[in-house]
This record gives sequence, C-alpha cells and structure tokens, in this order.
Amino acid sequence: MKRIALLLLVLLASVFFSTPGAATQIGTTTNLPASQASQVEWLSGLVGGEPADFAFIEKSKPSLPLTGYYPGFDWDYAVVKDGNNWAAFTPDPGDLLNANNLSHISQINWFTGPSPGPSPTASPVPEPSTLLLLGSGLVGLGVFARRKARKR
Repeated sequence: MKRIALLLLVLLASVFFSTPGAATQIGTTTNLPASQASQVEWLSGLVGGEPADFAFIEKSKPSLPLTGYYPGFDWDYAVVKDGNNWAAFTPDPGDLLNANNLSHISQINWFTGPSPGPSPTASPVPEPSTLLLLGSGLVGLGVFARRKARKR
C-alpha cells in the first residue's frame, strides 16, 4: 500500500512540476537573406499559403534566454536568426516564445499569417505521462475494489 501511495505521489508531482513545452519549431535553414520578403517566401513554403497572406509585425532583439518570452502583441510566426542559422516558430498558448535551445540570437522578426493545416500523415499520440497517470489510477481502483471484496 505504501509503495502504491508513493508511486501515485511521484506521478502527481511529475505532472504538476513538468516543464512547459517549447514553441513549435516548424523549420530551419542556413541560406536565408535577412530581407522580410525572403522570410515571408520561406514561411509560405513551410506552412502553405501565398506570401501576400503574411504580414510583418516588427523586428526585435530580446535578451536571452527565451523562456516564456512575450513580445507584447499577438503573433503567428517568429523567424529567429541564431548565429548563421534561421529558425521559424509558432507560439505556445498565450503567444509565448520558448526557444531555450538558441544561444546566439541576433534578431527576431514577427509575422502574422495563415494557420498551418494539419499534416495528413500525423495522427494524435497520447502523452506517456497521461497514459501512466491513467494506468496508475486504474491500478489504484483495482486495489481498492480487491480490498473491499476481501472484507466481505
């Protein structure tokens, strides 16, 4: 019984103290001119849509690290220059950018644009921690039912 209680406590702690997910990185490249038109062309190739569907919001250079960075406005895509590489991101809930893996950021260009459609090959996969929590709850119910049945 103590082992089960300890296991449930550890599972609950892992759910409550898990780190937030990073913003979705939708592409990287090393050959991208710094012009807004080139970045819009690249974004439209990544997510679909016409270049005219994208609108530039502003350019910024935030301090590092980018953990829960909110630029102060709603955005759909961020094109980040990190050293010689470029990366495109979509926001976390709340329009946050979490790009902790980038360490040499020289600029971020913010854009609005069409939402990318779902990937035709993608299928929803439940998180392992969710399945583990569900399984441990079912085991706990089974143990409870078994003990109750033994008392009768």
